Order: sequence, then C-alpha cells, then structure tokens
Amino acid sequence: MPNQMNRYQMPDANGDPREGMQKMTGTNLLAHKRNAFSQNGEDGIVDYLLERMGLRAQGVCCEFGAWDGLHLSNTRQLCLRGWTTILIEGDESRFEKLQVNSTNSPHVFPLNEYVDDGRNSLSELFLRYDLGRYSGALDLLSIDVDGLDYYLFEALDLKPKIICIEVNAGHDPSGTRLLDREIAKNNVGQPLGSFVTAGHKLGYELVCYTANAFFVRKDICERFDIAPIPAAIAYQQFLDSLAPKEREWLYAVNLGLVDPFFCYHNHMLSGDRLGIGKIRCSLVRSKYALIRRLGKLRRGAN
Repeated sequence: MPNQMNRYQMPDANGDPREGMQKMTGTNLLAHKRNAFSQNGEDGIVDYLLERMGLRAQGVCCEFGAWDGLHLSNTRQLCLRGWTTILIEGDESRFEKLQVNSTNSPHVFPLNEYVDDGRNSLSELFLRYDLGRYSGALDLLSIDVDGLDYYLFEALDLKPKIICIEVNAGHDPSGTRLLDREIAKNNVGQPLGSFVTAGHKLGYELVCYTANAFFVRKDICERFDIAPIPAAIAYQQFLDSLAPKEREWLYAVNLGLVDPFFCYHNHMLSGDRLGIGKIRCSLVRSKYALIRRLGKLRRGAN
C-alpha cells in the first residue's frame, strides 16, 4: 500500500498548513460531521469510519467521562442501535442520571468509577466488573475527562479500533512538549502533537480533529484505506470549518480571556490567521475581559 503520509506536503513551522494541502478528494473527514448527541459533529464521523469498516450495525463501544449518557455523548447513537455500551462516570450525581438513562437496556453497562493510569486502568475496570470478554472486542473508545486525557491515552492498555479523545484546541497542534501535569489537569490539556506521538507508540494514526482527535489503529487504516493526516493540517481543517463566533471564541481562549484562563500563545489563533479584523479583535478582547471582571465581582459578592 502506498505511504499515505506522502499525500501531504508539510508546511514550515510558522507557515500556513493550507499551503501544504494538495487537492485531493476524500481526505477531510469533517465533511461527514453530524450531531445526534455529540457536540462537534463526532456522530457523523464515527458513522463514516464504522461504515468504512463494515461495523455500523453491531459492535462494542466504551465512553468515559460519560456524564449522564446523553449530554454531548459520542456513543449514545450506537447505544440506541443496540451496541454493547460500557459507560464510565466518576461523578456520583451524574452517575445517578446515567443509571436512570440506562434502565431497561441490558446491553448497557454503567460503571461509577474514575479511570486513571494506575490501578484503575481501563483493562483493570473491565476485569473488575466481569467485562473482560469485551477487552479485545472494543470498536470505539471515547475519552473526555477535561484535562488529563493525554495521560490516560498514553497509558491505554486496550486496543480499540477507533479512539475519539478530547484535545484542547488552544494549543499549537505541532507542539509535542508536555505542560506540567498540575497545569494540564485544569482543563488546559496537552497539545495535539503530543497525542500524535503517543498514538504512534501505541500503534494509532490521527485521521481527523474536531476538538476531539480521532485515532484509528494502524492495521485498520491499512486494511480499509483510511488516510492518516498530520496534526497541523487536521487542525487547520478544523479551524476552516468554524463559524465566525467560534473563531472569536478561540481567539479569546488563546489570550486566556475565557475558561480555562490559560495563555496558549498559539500563532494559529492570531486574529490574522483566524480572519478576524483588528477592530473586531479589539471588540472581542474588550467583551471577554469585561465578562471576566464581572464574573470576579459576582464571585466576590457571594
């Protein structure tokens, strides 16, 4: 099979990734975005990948940080199709709602646990809850724990076909240097490039980015001709897909004006690169700075 990475010409570190894109149909999976329960089109991308693999009808999926099993879920549409669905949520109040939403669904296994990179690894939880029979049959794994996702990904001890994992969009996608874990855990996260490096070690290729990174196992990519994509190009495709208000939000994220209030210094989120004019940039900065000040005043009053 030809080396699919050669379909792209990588840009300079400070260049525009769009300058390295070759005209080619079928490489931008964002064309398949669709939300049933997901936030950024993940439902459609999951469906597309599963159809390529011939797996859409039945399978096994797992999601942690599952919330209530409905809210911005990347697995709910599969659950409703009768997929074996393992939903893991550590927060007790959310888990109570998850249990209610899983009632009368014998193919759904809700677990009130936090997954970690130690004794509560995913494979250990599967064994603890007598779910070991699914360890080698996992088709889709969705990870969303708001900050420490990288460490769970790096330590993953199962081999699902597809992994959908939250990666904070504030970071320069080409970065591979890890932030201090104590900083990352505050919903700051780690850069997309570090996930790609870890993914390669685990045997996975990046195929799409939506604010969640989609990784597909290398053998599956080769078998079904699913093209890997460099982090910078996947990220640029994501930026190009955003509405003006979403770009303005990321501009504010980069400056540390909104949650998680961390300055990312990402050159790809400058006003020029995002297509936001100077006057509009000034208005955006003023707007979010005012919102932040008002928030502090309210917290102080309480």
